[in-house]
Amino acid sequence: MGALAAIAALILYLVWRVLFTLPSGEWNLTIAWILLTFEALPLTGLVLKAWAVWNIDSRPPAPVDEAPHGMRVALLIPTYNEPIEVLTPTVAAACELAPEHETWVLDDGDRPWVEEMCAAYGARYVRRDVHDHAKAGNMNHALDLMAAEEAAGARGSTSLLFWTATMCRCPPS
Repeated sequence: MGALAAIAALILYLVWRVLFTLPSGEWNLTIAWILLTFEALPLTGLVLKAWAVWNIDSRPPAPVDEAPHGMRVALLIPTYNEPIEVLTPTVAAACELAPEHETWVLDDGDRPWVEEMCAAYGARYVRRDVHDHAKAGNMNHALDLMAAEEAAGARGSTSLLFWTATMCRCPPS
């Protein structure tokens, strides 16, 4: 609605400019039309943006009930020193997502409580001995594990979704 109001306001302004403010005289009139052209340029942008964004007939995509073509889906959650208040709801929500998938918690902090939490939610706990290259190194380690499993005959190829648990500080209630 705001886009239509902006378009209407700009059109009314341009009509007012043409009907009531253009000077008389050939040289002045030429400069005035050049300036008016530049004033009208935002109208093109407004119309294009309104047309691109305004999609009344859009329907939400169909829910995904199964992995495409028998692919294996893995959701990777790299973590390093996130508190339990952040990591627990992240892992719980990740494990409940559809379609059927594997949730891998990549713990670079070597925390025993994370391993216990993963067992409780049915997530796979992955840790590594060498902690280099931060979370990217952590994900690369998991990708190496997946490649080794696939080479050993794990079902299907893997489609990945990366989900990072981020630390947020909520104000005290």
